[in-house]
Amino acid sequence: MAPAVKFNAPLALLNIGKATAPLPEMPAADHHRRGAGGAAKREALALALEKEGVMDKVLWLEPGVKTTLA
Repeated sequence: MAPAVKFNAPLALLNIGKATAPLPEMPAADHHRRGAGGAAKREALALALEKEGVMDKVLWLEPGVKTTLA
C-alpha cells in the first residue's frame, strides 16, 4: 500500500449524505442520491479527523440551514 499523502488545504467540503440537483422535469427534492449508512460514515469520518488532529477545525453543517463560512 502506498504511503498516505498529506495536503495543506485551506478548505475542504465533503458531502457524506444527500446531494440534490434541480432538473427541469422534476423538483430537486424528488431527484437525489443517498449513500447507505450516512450516520456510520459521519462517525467514521469524525474518528479519522480526530486521529489527524483537525477535528477542532471541522464544521458539521445542518441540512436546510443556511451557513456562512468565514
